[in-house]
Amino acid sequence: MSEALWHDARRLISDREEDLVVAEEFSPAPPLEQERALLDACAALPPAYATLQAERAVAAAAQVVNSASFKWVRGKVYRLAPGDYGPLVFATAEDGTKPVEIRGGPGVHVQKATITQSRLVLRDLDVYNTAPASSRVWMLDVAAGVHDLLFDTVQVHRPTRFCFGRGVYATRGGNHHILFKSCWVHNMAGPFYYGIGDSDVTIDGGVYENNCSTPAEHSEGIDLNGTKNLVIKNARFWNVEGTSFVVALHHGGASWKIFNCVFGMDLGSTYAVGHGTVADNTTADAATADVQVHHNTFVNLGSAGGRSGITFWRPKNVVARNNLFYACTKLAMLGVDHDYSATHDCPPSREYAPAAHDVSGTGNPFADAEFRLLEARKLDGVPLAAEFGMDRHGRTRTRWTRGACE
Repeated sequence: MSEALWHDARRLISDREEDLVVAEEFSPAPPLEQERALLDACAALPPAYATLQAERAVAAAAQVVNSASFKWVRGKVYRLAPGDYGPLVFATAEDGTKPVEIRGGPGVHVQKATITQSRLVLRDLDVYNTAPASSRVWMLDVAAGVHDLLFDTVQVHRPTRFCFGRGVYATRGGNHHILFKSCWVHNMAGPFYYGIGDSDVTIDGGVYENNCSTPAEHSEGIDLNGTKNLVIKNARFWNVEGTSFVVALHHGGASWKIFNCVFGMDLGSTYAVGHGTVADNTTADAATADVQVHHNTFVNLGSAGGRSGITFWRPKNVVARNNLFYACTKLAMLGVDHDYSATHDCPPSREYAPAAHDVSGTGNPFADAEFRLLEARKLDGVPLAAEFGMDRHGRTRTRWTRGACE
């Protein structure tokens, strides 16, 4: 996914002028007073300052926002002026249920966000950390107990996938009600999301791609430890290596729903996952219970080593229905009640025993790069609960077609 495409896909945000905090509400110290640290989306620099150099405007914005005296105000919506910001800290005391909302936009780049407050909304923000590759950077660093976070159309990345880092770091316990909507998290030697003891986490849409795992710095895609009430839907996970794309690494977990996702790798990729695409750890210290993995599409997996498929070593009620696999070698279905799968160009595997309603075939079943199916290759599945009744493109399921697209 290119940055241009990501910006094209940014959600249209309807701004009401009275809801936005404008530059005049702040009093930066001279000589930056007239340079407008924060700009309302509807406002422009006064004509007298229209020719300010971009780097001076950036310095003004960063100086004000990062100053010791600056405080985010609850109940306000802030739009950051274009520029390259340093680390931002969100630490505003509670005020009832009022949130703080931060909006970025084209040209806004933040090195890191440290989040020690609850009820925070980040929209349309690019979190891009350029520290040396050997630096271990937690780019969205969430403190213990923080809750009610919304990351909407946020991009999180390092310069390349060989740069150490964590996309979202929520490992200190007690984090809950975290929603990722249409985010793009990519290029890091570490997991895109790392959670311990969290709950009510939802990943809805977006792209999570291009990580790196080494013996010295082992990784996975989504690293979960004791996570409860997890929903991952409508997302695309691509070119992931390490333990798994989505893994219950330690401490088990409960009540997971993973559906309408695409898991894949580039053809001829050297990426590999050891335990399977959706899995727990072979050394897991607790069972992962009540997991539903439905209507997902798996593409070009397993050729570089490891397993593809759904594998749980300490399962408790893991169910998979209406999934589609194309060109997946070393396909495994272990510790899972599976049925109504479609496999295309998947060689036999000793860790996959076809279920009663599984169907195998040959040839590419896809009509386009969005993994919609050719009409002749659509296979009816089994009807599921109403919450699974829309496909990844928002179409109502009538045939419960196997895979992510109806």
